[in-house]
Amino acid sequence: MNTSSVQLLTAMLSLATLATAIVVVVSSIVARRRGPNEFVRALVAFRVPLIAIISAGAMIGSLYFSESAGYAPCTLCWYQRIPMYSIAVVAVVSLLRREIPTTTFVALAGVGAPISVYHVLLERYPDLDAGACSAAVPCTLVWFEEFGFVTLAFMALTAFLAILALALSPTISGISDRQVTDTSPDPTPTPTPTPISTSIVSPTGTGSAISVPDSISDSQPLEEHA
Repeated sequence: MNTSSVQLLTAMLSLATLATAIVVVVSSIVARRRGPNEFVRALVAFRVPLIAIISAGAMIGSLYFSESAGYAPCTLCWYQRIPMYSIAVVAVVSLLRREIPTTTFVALAGVGAPISVYHVLLERYPDLDAGACSAAVPCTLVWFEEFGFVTLAFMALTAFLAILALALSPTISGISDRQVTDTSPDPTPTPTPTPISTSIVSPTGTGSAISVPDSISDSQPLEEHA
């Protein structure tokens, strides 16, 4: 597969990642208003593997373009790589240890996303450059552009947005991890038996009857009255 094909493939994956972020946010909002559903429960339950796939894919893609395609990363590219690579490592370790470090995911993606936004703006408006990038590899340089707007900086932004959406899905939807994992039925209270009265004919021969609850008649002898 040549570089042009990889560019097109990664651009399509980036758009799919953006669509994932939108679906996660919208579905979580709907679940909060109308009640949880199985789709959102699945997103909450599998958010760590999804974050691992997205961050690892972004890391592999960036390494391909810099090491194989020869697209030298600029200063902002490195600033975005630090949180993205960290998310990939944390996500994989979390899968192995069965942990959910939501705060770490949100913090790292929260740092990377604004950098990606600034980088995308620099590609469109070079005058916004505040001197953070070097002249050798300017941040305004666009190595390739698919569909008229998908660039490397845009790809990084979609990945950060999807990671944020997945990490915050429990907060947005109101579905906790305990609700997802707890499948035991609700305890049903044991009904209280209703006492049944038993009619006993009085031995005095008067024809009158004495009503005694079964609980009493079974446990206590009946006293006869002359």
